[in-house]
Amino acid sequence: MRCLTEETKTDIINDISVLYELALSIGNSIDPKQNSGAFIRTLLERKNYSFAAVWISDDMLGISDKGGYSLFYAYPGFRVHTKHLPTGHPFCSPDRDPDRPVILSSGTPGYSDIMPEDGSEGTCLVYFLGTFGFLVLHRRTSSALQTHRDINQLRGVMGKFAVSLEGGLAHSHLLKEEQKERKQAEKERAATETLYKTIMSSTGTAMVLLAKDTTITGINKEMERLFGYSEEELVGIRKGTDFIHPDDIARVLENREKRRTEPDSVSKQYEVRFIPRSGRVKYGLMTIGSIPGTPNTIVSIIDTTQRKKAIDLLVKSEQKYRDFANSLPELVFECDDTGLLTFINRAGSEILGFHDTACFHNILDPLTFASEQDRIRAIEYFQHVIEGREPRAVELSIRKTDGTALPVIVHASPVIREGGITGVRAVATDISTIKQIQERLEHSLSEKDVLMKELHHRVKNNLQVISALIALQSDTIDNGAAKTALSNAQERIMSIAILHENLYKSKDFLHIDFSAYIDNLVSHLSSVFGTEQRNVSITTHVGIRDLTIDTAIPCGLIVSEIVSNSMKYAFPDNRAGIITINITRDPEGVCTMIVADDGVGFTPGEREDHAPSLGLHLIRLLATGQLDGTLDIDTGNGVTFKIQFKMNHNY
Repeated sequence: MRCLTEETKTDIINDISVLYELALSIGNSIDPKQNSGAFIRTLLERKNYSFAAVWISDDMLGISDKGGYSLFYAYPGFRVHTKHLPTGHPFCSPDRDPDRPVILSSGTPGYSDIMPEDGSEGTCLVYFLGTFGFLVLHRRTSSALQTHRDINQLRGVMGKFAVSLEGGLAHSHLLKEEQKERKQAEKERAATETLYKTIMSSTGTAMVLLAKDTTITGINKEMERLFGYSEEELVGIRKGTDFIHPDDIARVLENREKRRTEPDSVSKQYEVRFIPRSGRVKYGLMTIGSIPGTPNTIVSIIDTTQRKKAIDLLVKSEQKYRDFANSLPELVFECDDTGLLTFINRAGSEILGFHDTACFHNILDPLTFASEQDRIRAIEYFQHVIEGREPRAVELSIRKTDGTALPVIVHASPVIREGGITGVRAVATDISTIKQIQERLEHSLSEKDVLMKELHHRVKNNLQVISALIALQSDTIDNGAAKTALSNAQERIMSIAILHENLYKSKDFLHIDFSAYIDNLVSHLSSVFGTEQRNVSITTHVGIRDLTIDTAIPCGLIVSEIVSNSMKYAFPDNRAGIITINITRDPEGVCTMIVADDGVGFTPGEREDHAPSLGLHLIRLLATGQLDGTLDIDTGNGVTFKIQFKMNHNY
């Protein structure tokens, strides 16, 4: 039988061994749950406890929507009655002293909340782990001695466990935050990638995503069409530089490096040559952009092969045009939409006296092209052409460098490039020789006009002399019939003289103002027969203005003959009456002359078909012969003469 002293030494040694093992089990893992599990397993193995659990504050666990304490770890095999203690629970007070554990029995309030669901009876020992949590140890026996002994033995170990657990929780919280941030970043990157892929799939431009080392990470359908490769053949397998022409690779890589080190020193858009699957070189306008938050880039490519070919053809065409323009003797020039010369051919430079670069001149400058008096018209013409309206020719006076004016005819048209008007192209023809010839012709025509006026004037005078001679001869004759014949001849001559008088006053010697001619003729006849004293009036309506001499003479003779006969025979014994003259032309060119009176009409035997009168015979010959028309005479109420004939289209 051992004595008490030996037993106490043995217990102390055992306690030291237990505490040493417990201390070794703390902090072996940075995971707070694994750390808690290792410590509790060692504690239950070396001490006579039936259950153990760790509770941590919601703030420490990052559960901000609850408050209080939550079950963090319970020894496997037990189901705890509750998983959360509210803020007002007895074990949730922040004022608990970590150095003063609490001993609870099965009858203590709150005891069942922290025990397993089987409702184990016994003693519960609660160690407070600072302000962030507490540890629950349960023993089925209620021996106070063992409990107080445990308290003294485990107080130091619990402090170390509390420090280790708090550190693990802080580390775990940090990892969670990092994971959260990493997930958020991954989510944002995924959203960005999705956005770029959506843009790529919806645009009509070939687009490709490149990793930092130019590995292709994504393409759209347009890229597949342009390069002739499928997505499976490119993504993750090929690099973007694999398809660039060997002569352009160095430039592309140099620009890529500059964008990384000096982003403002290089353009994000430039043209390169590509080699697709077909092997035929293509030209493309490449635009490079960075994807935010990643080292990746997105590249869009516009196929400019056809445009490049068109430009090459345009350059060749322009050269042919310039060679052709330089071979012409006329002045050929081009200008932009501001009037600045962009081209002038050799003949133009020689004509105007340019010896320096033509591009320093402006066609709207009065000291260069259009002289001061023509400058407004030149500006209007230039604006007319640049607005794309129907091109037309214009006559201008161009100022040469020596100050002399050169008359030209300018034919201009708009210069159209890429669907828009960019300037004006024109040919100016020297018309100085033509202008000189024109001036001589105008002078000659002026002289001829004077001669023609003089001719008609002299013809009129000669006819008037003849008329006067007839009148003098008539005064020497006693025979009445002879006097009448001479008088009629005199009136016919005067009708022709009046026509020449109208021609003398006219600006056009081929046509006569027929309305004015009839008015003058009627006025003359009225004065001869004294219609104002005889109560006979004459009304005229002439709807024809211009007639040739060949037509006007027979028409005038007909009117003169009919009116004279009416004056002589239609109104005997000073009878009052009206003579009407109505001359019209219809749209088909048929002229209708109606000369009528309301006098006594014809006497029996004076019908046209049997009339011996020279006047009626003359009217018939003029109407049907010279005018190639028809003649109708109506004697129903006075006498009405109706003559119709087809007018020449030149009238």
